[in-house]
Amino acid sequence: MNHKSEIERLKKELNENEINQRLLEQNCNHKWMLTKYDPEEYKKPVFSHYEGHGSDPNPVYNYYSATKDRWSRECEHCGKKEYTYEKAPVKYEPKFNG
Repeated sequence: MNHKSEIERLKKELNENEINQRLLEQNCNHKWMLTKYDPEEYKKPVFSHYEGHGSDPNPVYNYYSATKDRWSRECEHCGKKEYTYEKAPVKYEPKFNG
């Protein structure tokens, strides 16, 4: 078996597995595990200066690593993972001992 036919076989197998996973996630009665803090890393652009002359100079940016608050949860049954950037307010009530 040559490499090209092996690659095609693996692509077909991957496609079938992705379809099966999608069907499993759609038909699952999700049981979510505990939510966990899972920050997203991204490159933050910071303006540096303009380059070039004339009426249309090009802006130059420096990029720095930054994180954005994000939470995730995963289903115990099918493995589906969901992400959110939103937070809901939590109500605190006074607790009396006794």
